[in-house]
Amino acid sequence: MRQVLDTSKYWYLPGISRPDEPGTFVIRNSNTYADSFGLALKIPPNSPRVISNKEDIQSEWVRHFLIGTVPMHDGRGNGVHLRGFSSDPTFPSLAAFVHYHIHKQGALPCTLRLPIFNNQTLYNQQRTTINEQTVYGLEPSLQTILPTTNTMSTDMLYLGSVEVDRLENMNAAIRGIGKIISLAQSYTDGLPKRCEVQIKVIPHEGITFTEKYRRAVWRKTIKPNNLLWCGLDPENRE
Repeated sequence: MRQVLDTSKYWYLPGISRPDEPGTFVIRNSNTYADSFGLALKIPPNSPRVISNKEDIQSEWVRHFLIGTVPMHDGRGNGVHLRGFSSDPTFPSLAAFVHYHIHKQGALPCTLRLPIFNNQTLYNQQRTTINEQTVYGLEPSLQTILPTTNTMSTDMLYLGSVEVDRLENMNAAIRGIGKIISLAQSYTDGLPKRCEVQIKVIPHEGITFTEKYRRAVWRKTIKPNNLLWCGLDPENRE
């Protein structure tokens, strides 16, 4: 599953257009169906396991499928399912969907193939991603950047953390912030007491949150390969 998440930047491409579909398969947001995703899968031509048609030739052997959002059978919230194929399981996330179908064909014409790269390639990509991060919305006096190490440190108010069930980048942040705001308005499940934290960003190591006044001796680190998206609330909520 970790390999699936590490390569999600290659196969989950929300804004890609059809002529630009790279690789063996691509997943993107559906522009037609709400809360759905489009799967573009290149199938093997002239394979005995795949019944081809004239549309396959015209599309250069790329078939398109719809992955919809449906309730999980065990009541654990929403999951994803391959539309039109009742025999295919329901999965809790897109990553789980991909992980399953790289091992089993399921209702698809063939199994999925993850992009192939070595550890050095992934290391360089993570290094570039972290080094190019920009801090917005902070007064110069509140942030400290050490040029020699590219390390950034700043103080912030920690509101909490919630789980998001699918890889949707900005949309995941919007949904997560919405959940936190709902908790803040709840009398029974309200947010914890005010928690000021120091945030330190170190290239190749990730982001570390440390409770500023050591009252709770609280510390949390997020590794680079677990970072999907960083930024301000797209809806500017307060």
